[in-house]
Amino acid sequence: MKMSSDGKHIIHIAFTDGHPLNESTNSIYYTAYKNGQFLKANGEKIHLWNELPFDPGSCDVVYDASESGQRAWIWDIAQDQKGSPVLVYARFRDEMNHIYYYATFENGTWINRELVNSGGWFPHTPEGETETETYYSGGIVLDHQDPSRVFLSREINGVFEIEEWNTNNDGLDWEIRPVTENSVNDNIRPFVVRNYPDSKEHVVLWMNLNKYIHWTNYDASIKYALIKSPK
Repeated sequence: MKMSSDGKHIIHIAFTDGHPLNESTNSIYYTAYKNGQFLKANGEKIHLWNELPFDPGSCDVVYDASESGQRAWIWDIAQDQKGSPVLVYARFRDEMNHIYYYATFENGTWINRELVNSGGWFPHTPEGETETETYYSGGIVLDHQDPSRVFLSREINGVFEIEEWNTNNDGLDWEIRPVTENSVNDNIRPFVVRNYPDSKEHVVLWMNLNKYIHWTNYDASIKYALIKSPK
């Protein structure tokens, strides 16, 4: 589950059925909480707070994995300047092809736009062993102050690198700028530090991996970059 709020009136919520390792039709759902009610993106009421629980299928189904047979994993959710939700998630063509998607709510419809094939999993699987976390993508996140800006980790020449993607037409076209290049170690799980002053440099963090076998067995550092807006 991922959540985001404007800090005043609404909480945006995106979630899946479970872990893609366990759910063969792991879909992406959306709801919003406002004034004691859970709502669809178009404002239609799903349930009152005191009517919990409710079935995921009663929410907006942003992506239905039962139709394509490709499992998914939610990565981030934010609110754009119009107050509409924006989501980014990974869809798994198979364990070695993690495809990033950018989803927006436009004219009463969810639009899912493919961004890029990020490669496979990032854990460094010991030789002769079977990987247990095959759905661990490099990661994709939104700039919550401007979700037309995306930071993602994808495999380039065998190494995961961080890139900044910017769009001015809801994901139809993108300008891509590298944050890391020609790296020796993998760079994964970017995150944009929030509440930065407008028109100033903002900070992007990520993990630089010397070793990552499992979330209980790793050697990594946290790096950062100061990013200026291209706009």
